[in-house]
Amino acid sequence: MPPPSVSGRGWPSDPIWVTPQARIDVATPGRAAASIAGVAWAPPHGVESVELRIDGGDWCPVDLGTELAPTAWRRWRTTLDLLAGEHTIQARAISRSGEVQDGTPRSPFPSGPTGYHAVTVEV
Repeated sequence: MPPPSVSGRGWPSDPIWVTPQARIDVATPGRAAASIAGVAWAPPHGVESVELRIDGGDWCPVDLGTELAPTAWRRWRTTLDLLAGEHTIQARAISRSGEVQDGTPRSPFPSGPTGYHAVTVEV
């Protein structure tokens, strides 16, 4: 794929496609389990799945809410059993076209951010 054309200010002049993204909006640790929830998006195909990983471990699927449209945000949630201590939770989205969220951190300029959203919780 050729690199995008760039305008005089450094922004791409070609269309920028939205890549799959997931974010964590709720991370509420409890005594027995932590409630984790958020939203994901992957237009134009829609979100196929969202996965979480704890402390860099294996990716695990979460429950998805009803899809309103392939271009709309899709809610997700799960409950995790966590041991006492501090834990880092990361989220990623996978689109129906099979595109997996890029985990390499990149700033938003010039073509949008990448990387996994992460939160730290204390149980």
